[in-house]
Amino acid sequence: MWLKSNGLNQFMPPGYTLHIRETLQYCHLLHVSHLVMTSRLASIAPDIENTLATLPQSRRTTIALEAALWAIKKLDADSEETSSLITSNDPALAESFARHYDALYFETEDSSPSDSFRYFCLARATSSLAFALTANDSEAIYEAIIATDDVLSIREMLNS
Repeated sequence: MWLKSNGLNQFMPPGYTLHIRETLQYCHLLHVSHLVMTSRLASIAPDIENTLATLPQSRRTTIALEAALWAIKKLDADSEETSSLITSNDPALAESFARHYDALYFETEDSSPSDSFRYFCLARATSSLAFALTANDSEAIYEAIIATDDVLSIREMLNS
């Protein structure tokens, strides 16, 4: 069976006809090319990304949650607000905390750089928790590293 190249006309010479097999192969190549993109974690810690890929999903999720909770506690151990977040296990709540801290980060960027940096880190840590609670392990670990600037502790979590 032959198909006229309708959607692929921009890539084919005029009047070119595609065989179904060629069309499927072309679409497969397009699909595979999107899978080759690297994650944000791979851009800063490819060894961690590679190690995660070898672990069962349940272990990856456990490590991501451990990293996120560790980052929050490291940055804001005494806050009642974050304590309630930690016990809630609610990704929407974690996302709202991240948005809140991001807003504070931008508000204080010029007036108080030290507070601004702290809010940036808290936004990353709470974002890490939101990712962990939705099983986006790679992003959760990336955000925990960015929040704490402590990739070595994350590597230790992987090896424990």
